[in-house]
Amino acid sequence: MKVTHAQVVAWRLRQQSLVPRTDDPVEELVARLAGVQAQVGSAAELALAVRQKTPRAGAVPSAPAARALVRTWAMRGTLHLLPAERMAAYLALLGAARTWEKPSWQRAFGVDPGQMAAPGEAVDDILDGQVLSRQELIEAVSARAGLEGLGEQLSSGWGTALKPLAWTGRLCQGPPRGQHVTFTSPRSWVPGWRGLPDLEEAAPAVSSASLGAHGPATPAAFDDWLLRGATRGAGRIRGVWAEVSCTVSCTVSWAVSWAVSRKMPRAPA
Repeated sequence: MKVTHAQVVAWRLRQQSLVPRTDDPVEELVARLAGVQAQVGSAAELALAVRQKTPRAGAVPSAPAARALVRTWAMRGTLHLLPAERMAAYLALLGAARTWEKPSWQRAFGVDPGQMAAPGEAVDDILDGQVLSRQELIEAVSARAGLEGLGEQLSSGWGTALKPLAWTGRLCQGPPRGQHVTFTSPRSWVPGWRGLPDLEEAAPAVSSASLGAHGPATPAAFDDWLLRGATRGAGRIRGVWAEVSCTVSCTVSWAVSWAVSRKMPRAPA
């Protein structure tokens, strides 16, 4: 089923609550948008405010504190706000790519897979039921035998060595302490946390959410959105995506055509 570029743009504007704006709370908006980039907190607030008829001051910072949203490293290795109840599905796809096991990653950041496995087990124990600042976490990890040399990597402003810990469900951000971020375990922070789901469960959930906001799209475009193409070499992810992509993409294309037939608002010229 063919749709025009203008039809797709108009459909996306509506799906992303840009035309018309919405009265929905920020947690529902974040879910609809398949996550909101939050590398800069004020940018996330602006991205959500422009979609609301009456933005409420403090709504974005209060949602993570209430555990409705979680800020963590997600798509393309950047910090995002994710809906707490759906976060595990996103992390399952990101973690399955195992980007930290690739030689290019190891050369760039100087941490091999064995070194990443050890702090993962330590972080599981250290953060269980705890909320720690970055410095407190670094000190606790460095105090463990064999992990003394990881302080520099863990203190990187880009969080490079922390991203695999986030993608494997061991770590997420907690409530800030003034200008300082904190870290905690999803196991003790996210309501109803059951660990990471299987890819067969995660892939349809994430692809449906992504295409619902940004579709129609090809598998390659979805892969670029997820992790800048890093999952293309991961056979299991590719296979699972192939199983769901046609059904979901065709459904999105049909939805665009149906919405156009209902006289959906036109995209701006």
